[in-house]
Amino acid sequence: MKRINKWLTLGLSCSTVLLLILGILAGSKKTEPKQIDIQPNTIAISAMSSESTDRVLPSAYNSKEHGRSVKAMNQGNTTNCWAYASLAALEDAALPTKTLKLSVEHMVKSVSQFSNVYDGGEYTRAVAYLSSWMGPVTLNDNPFGVGISNAAPEVAGHVQEVQFIQDKNLDKIKNAVMDYGGVTSSFYAANLQNFSASPYYNRDTAAYYYAGVASANHDIVIIGWDDHYSKDNFSLTPPGNGAFLCMNSWGADFGNEGVFAISYYDVNIGTSSVFYSGIEDTDNYDTIYQADQAGWVGQAGYGKDTAQVASVYTANADSCIEAVSFYATGPDTSVEVAVRPKFTNAADLQNLTYVQSLEYENAGYYTIRLSEPVFVQAGEKFAVCLKITTPDSEHPAAIEYESGTAAVGINIDDGESYLSLDGQYWEHLEETKACNACVKAFAREI
Repeated sequence: MKRINKWLTLGLSCSTVLLLILGILAGSKKTEPKQIDIQPNTIAISAMSSESTDRVLPSAYNSKEHGRSVKAMNQGNTTNCWAYASLAALEDAALPTKTLKLSVEHMVKSVSQFSNVYDGGEYTRAVAYLSSWMGPVTLNDNPFGVGISNAAPEVAGHVQEVQFIQDKNLDKIKNAVMDYGGVTSSFYAANLQNFSASPYYNRDTAAYYYAGVASANHDIVIIGWDDHYSKDNFSLTPPGNGAFLCMNSWGADFGNEGVFAISYYDVNIGTSSVFYSGIEDTDNYDTIYQADQAGWVGQAGYGKDTAQVASVYTANADSCIEAVSFYATGPDTSVEVAVRPKFTNAADLQNLTYVQSLEYENAGYYTIRLSEPVFVQAGEKFAVCLKITTPDSEHPAAIEYESGTAAVGINIDDGESYLSLDGQYWEHLEETKACNACVKAFAREI
């Protein structure tokens, strides 16, 4: 696997694409980029080979037989399949060593872009909630149907790494299921109100196959597979055998105790899949510094596959900055890292010396433990600086910003972020583009 520094303890529905090309403030003509591009959160789907392991995959696997896989979920009449699927995958990742029952209600009500349980969502919303340490919280702390019942519930764990598998890479999905548990994915569920009457679903065999042009509208959790699952089990015959075993959120009466099969050839399943590869105890760090609680809403850059980004924070205690985090917005992303203490203004970011370099095979949210922690004093400003290169991308840096109905009510004033093409001219993102960079810092107090 290409990813370096694997230190973690355990192991779209997309908005309408919109490209906003915005000018920047006047500056040095020699170094000033001519424009910054911001685009909504869309992940370019590209073919990827399976390089993460040399294991020979079994032809069939069911995580229920290996001490994993949570019980059937039931989302009722809500549109919160995204939350049920995300938390089920997270619960699955904790098994078999730790049993969690997590609150969907708290996740749905806590992310700033949305407040209504009927708003719907996507996996980036779930990752924003988890990576910001807003959750997860247990179901006992916040049962469904009561709103936010505890203003400061105890968080059950800190999610520090989430990986995104793209372009229907079956081997990657299978390896993730075996290594980390459930993998969330999505498909087009035709006739949601009466799914059992759908022409694409065989109720007798609990098997589904769709080959049309409709986009995915329902999230589930992949818990296994069967390469020899007969194509004759489907109402419409796919080109070949093989199916994923998926846990749904329509109750235990659906399928086989909530589980059904989706053909490998279904047009949507596996095209964008997510698994939780880094869950740590809540004492891993004392403080999280962040200004991007809404998470990866969009991307920014200067029309190149490389951009430099920095987020500035003020230390609330004498501390050592031990780790930083960011989003790799596409596969094979490489990143260079530096922390600049005693920050005063953007001129301090010129001619940075990056001290750590890493590469990531999959897109995702990653935490980087610094090889040498950086000491900061209480009240001192410091900058977390990254040079991000994402092949074939024109907007490699993840940002949060208010984007129509997809992300509303975002607080931009809580951050101080900068973006640069060449490391000389640094644009203040909050002032010029009303957005925050998705870069966090993690500290341990002294």
